Amino acid sequence: MFRDLAAVSTITINAPKDAVLAVVWDIKSIENFEVKADHVNVSPIDKRKGTYKVRGHFAGLPWRREFAYFLSDDGFYSRDAHPGPEVTVQGGFIVQATGEGECTLIHYEMYRLSPWFVPLKPFISAYLKWSMRKELGDIKATVLAARKAA
Repeated sequence: MFRDLAAVSTITINAPKDAVLAVVWDIKSIENFEVKADHVNVSPIDKRKGTYKVRGHFAGLPWRREFAYFLSDDGFYSRDAHPGPEVTVQGGFIVQATGEGECTLIHYEMYRLSPWFVPLKPFISAYLKWSMRKELGDIKATVLAARKAA
């Protein structure tokens, strides 16, 4: 358990659920919102699932990974496409309608850290919370800009 790390962040968006889902389901857009991702290459299997490869930086350190993704009526979930014994990553988004023309976007990430990263867990947690808040703010701005342009 000492290797496990989970983070959750939420934001309210004054837009209908389908407008937020359209942004969340665009897996390629991860490179526009995710602070840790510089480039994303998506390989759909069908309309609801596929894989994507990410190259980026985590707190300034280069990383790359391949994830399997699964779209649902409420968002999407992704996990390591090739989990190993060391670090594993999973997470996603849940979009819940909370009123007419309003919804809550929930973003969650869960990690199994390599033993040598465990001493850095408080710093990694703080970085994740910051990056997730930024990501949600950028998604909200994109959703609202698209609605304004329509």
